[in-house]
Amino acid sequence: MSLTVAQARDEMLTLITAAWTANAGGLPLFYDDRPGEPPTNGTGWARVNIQHNLGAQSTISNPIGNNLFRRDGLLTVQIFAPIGKGLSQADALAKVALDAFEGKSTPNGVWFRKVRMREIGPDKSWFNVNVYAEFNYDEAK
Repeated sequence: MSLTVAQARDEMLTLITAAWTANAGGLPLFYDDRPGEPPTNGTGWARVNIQHNLGAQSTISNPIGNNLFRRDGLLTVQIFAPIGKGLSQADALAKVALDAFEGKSTPNGVWFRKVRMREIGPDKSWFNVNVYAEFNYDEAK
């Protein structure tokens, strides 16, 4: 399949949004273009970020004269749980993000690999855990 940057970004955000909406108990999920303020009621929240790395031409030409260009990047879900309440909420929210990407691809061909979590630690009144998913997809031109 062939995806533009905008199409790939939409598919990745659709995947995490669906998983978060279904499994995070109504906690907010913020995006780069829709930032928000962390909740003040002592509940968790998360922020998703997509960053593309260098890409490269991956084929010379297909039968109809198109070249494929490989796009690679890193999707990060930053999870914040209230500090002092144990790590159970942070772990549960990290599982939501892990399950959204591990062994998955989007309908039009964004593939995820090396999905992992990392405990970052305290950040003001929050405990931060990040979930990372490396991704790639192709665009035909």
